[in-house]
Amino acid sequence: MTADARQLEVIAPKEGDVFGFAYNQAEYDKAHGDLRWCFDGQLVWQDGQFVDSYWGLVRRGVDGRTFSLADAQAKGILHYVCNLNDVEKIQDYEFELYAEGDAFNLSHQHGCYKHYVKRKGARKSVDLMRAALDRKVTDARHGIDRAIRNLEYAVLRREQLTPRIEAGEEISI
Repeated sequence: MTADARQLEVIAPKEGDVFGFAYNQAEYDKAHGDLRWCFDGQLVWQDGQFVDSYWGLVRRGVDGRTFSLADAQAKGILHYVCNLNDVEKIQDYEFELYAEGDAFNLSHQHGCYKHYVKRKGARKSVDLMRAALDRKVTDARHGIDRAIRNLEYAVLRREQLTPRIEAGEEISI
């Protein structure tokens, strides 16, 4: 489905709905500054309006950019992500273990503040857990191979440089 077709879908946001948002080209063309400044493009429906999540997923005194539904649709493209009431927080290292659509990256301030969630009841993917374990084994093997190469090189350099040191030469190691 194209972005234009998604935009034509009827959107009736509920409290806590999170949408990805991207300004359209017309908005960039008429902007006098960087539209991404203090703006994440991750909108949360709160109290009858969209609030950008740059300052956090829940409004607390500091207000980010806000949009009405009509304004958001006129200025850009919206795509639904999840509802905050249907997810629970997870650790960032767990994110990769969930299938697409089961976990979401809701980090804000351009990713400086990490916030990962999963759908309530979602379980980690068996295939992704196996793949992560296989990656750990492969990474450990590569680490051993690198360590062996480093050891062999250090022994070789010691053999090459020791006679020069004993001859009174100052060497670079």
